[in-house]
Amino acid sequence: MEMKQLQYFVVSAEAGSLSKAAELLYTTQPHVSMTIQKLESSLGVPLLKRSKKGVVITKEGELVYEQVREILKSLQTIQDVKNLEKKEPLLVAAMPSSCFAGIFASFYAKAEGMQAGYWEGALDKVIHRTAHRQAQVGLVFISSHQKKASERLLKKMRLEFHLLRETKLALYVGPKSPYYEQKTIKKADLQKISLVQNMAEEIPSFYNLNSRHLKGEIPDGAKAVNGVLVNSAHAMKQLLLKTELGNISTGFDLCCDKKSRLHKLELEDCGADISCGYVRRADTEPGICTKQFLEFLEDKFAEMH
Repeated sequence: MEMKQLQYFVVSAEAGSLSKAAELLYTTQPHVSMTIQKLESSLGVPLLKRSKKGVVITKEGELVYEQVREILKSLQTIQDVKNLEKKEPLLVAAMPSSCFAGIFASFYAKAEGMQAGYWEGALDKVIHRTAHRQAQVGLVFISSHQKKASERLLKKMRLEFHLLRETKLALYVGPKSPYYEQKTIKKADLQKISLVQNMAEEIPSFYNLNSRHLKGEIPDGAKAVNGVLVNSAHAMKQLLLKTELGNISTGFDLCCDKKSRLHKLELEDCGADISCGYVRRADTEPGICTKQFLEFLEDKFAEMH
């Protein structure tokens, strides 16, 4: 017994004619007749009574018809779920990071016909979007100073955190910086450098900068640094390349761009550890596309040295 046999039988019974059923099924009348005969043979009972006027369902056929209709209905429901899964877009919320953005772009390049969305914002905004189903995955980095507060917030929002990698903060500078050739920098020297920071990165809360580098509150409540605050990765990169400004970011971030002329300096006496990972809803099983993205994400971080 094959699914095609059941389908051909139902269509023929409802059409009342093998020739009309053949038209609906985009095949020939002899093929429909032969397929239904195979079904009747396997069941050992006649399902349709044939005549020159068409076909009429038999008593045995009526019993089979009702069962087959339920089977085909269930099959369609399963197929609809499968199609919905294929169409489900991948929605990612992330803290500003060239590394996160690069991995997302690489995954999208390999995906076929995938609909996707990528949104950047501060840690609390990423958590909020993920908790409220505006994103399936939230890509974050959390400092050791933020850990306890973040754990409480994630528990409240019913989210779970998956660690990808532990890292340190680093200073990034361009060729105009007097520290360009150095490999490390001390806190005393760091305090002499004007910074360009992304508003959403919340780096000032990671690192206890000297108070003279904090110029007070700006309207949205973020701390302003002695230098430039931006919300654009493009602006930050241009400022680093063309000025003496530096940027404090996670230790794996800007260095992901191998063609960049930016140099990374380790912070010698910075005690802030950064946990890089992703958050997702604990009560929801991720879809196929989301699972594939998370596997890809974990593989990429495993490849980093």
